[in-house]
Amino acid sequence: MSRRAGIPMSKPTDWQAADFNDFLLTKAARETSDYQIFVDAYRDWYGHEPTQNTLERVFGAYLKSGDLPHYVRHYAREYVASHPGPVQTLVERHRQSQRANVVAFGMLVVLVLFAMAIA
Repeated sequence: MSRRAGIPMSKPTDWQAADFNDFLLTKAARETSDYQIFVDAYRDWYGHEPTQNTLERVFGAYLKSGDLPHYVRHYAREYVASHPGPVQTLVERHRQSQRANVVAFGMLVVLVLFAMAIA
């Protein structure tokens, strides 16, 4: 079991990890907050605005446990499926960033080894 904010959590299943990944992609592609995704997902699922009390209860539970409500998971899955352009751009940007980090690390290692060799 892992811990988040001092609360024991079981290891996420594959579908939970995929849903959370979709949630993060949706948030990044829309350039908005977790909270706003919850508001929009609730409105989309139930057809009306959530009450402040409902949002505080559900969002608070998410902050404590890391678990996404069913309607947020659904909203994120639908967003990723229906917006391939922005999501693919984010994924590609992430891959390019990873490659750049690997190259930079490799150059750092070479410089350190070179400095050690001439010292």
